[in-house]
Amino acid sequence: MQTAHAPHVTFVCVYTPTDDAEEEKDTFYGQLEIEMDSIPRKDVKIVLGDFNAKVGKEEAYRETIGKERLHDLTNDNGQRMIDFTMGNLMVVKNHVIIDRIYASDTLKIDSYRRADCDSDHYFVRVKYRQRIAIYRTTGKEKAARRHNASKLNEKTTAQQYEAELEKKLETKQVNCKRESVEGKWNIIKNVLQERADEVLRVKDKAKRQGWFDEEFREIIKKRNEARRKMIERRTRTNIEQFRQKRKEADKLCRRKKRG
Repeated sequence: MQTAHAPHVTFVCVYTPTDDAEEEKDTFYGQLEIEMDSIPRKDVKIVLGDFNAKVGKEEAYRETIGKERLHDLTNDNGQRMIDFTMGNLMVVKNHVIIDRIYASDTLKIDSYRRADCDSDHYFVRVKYRQRIAIYRTTGKEKAARRHNASKLNEKTTAQQYEAELEKKLETKQVNCKRESVEGKWNIIKNVLQERADEVLRVKDKAKRQGWFDEEFREIIKKRNEARRKMIERRTRTNIEQFRQKRKEADKLCRRKKRG
């Protein structure tokens, strides 16, 4: 959803495989992460749908999930949803997942149980308010990002830039003589911009994808095993091992996303 003077809003609709389909869930979350990475970073991201998840009342998840939870323990799909939410710096608000920094912009979220949509799911309505003033990029800021002026400290680059300027300005001399002061400045400004685009331009960063690799799958698997042991026998050792594996998984996730 595009807006004129505020961040664009991207909605991602999901349907997670059931709790028994381990391989399908691995594939699903891998594809979901790739999809999230393809969304422009400045967009507001809202994820909604059916995660087939049960989220328990574990205190460790309160910051991400909030206080209101129906179940006592989190199932595997719930754990995966929480990991996805934390890894993407998002939070769960009632029936939707949204970027943490925009969470306060959601004013009200309702589900309509009586609405007939020929499904076992419910309609969800989100009342959302955008703050226009926080999103504005000036032309100067864009230009500063496009050009790497520090390249001029390199002798070869500086000489190339100077030669390109002289060559281009020579071809513009005739036009400059017929222009006003403002017209002359516009010609010079455009020449400076064009030469900077050629010599000092910063290449666009390639989109980072594919970080959900075998190493990450392995650490998630170990963390899930630790969690299952903790649920079966809630001893201090098992709880500590789970917390440690979860911390390692979160750390690896952040490192891989930074690339």
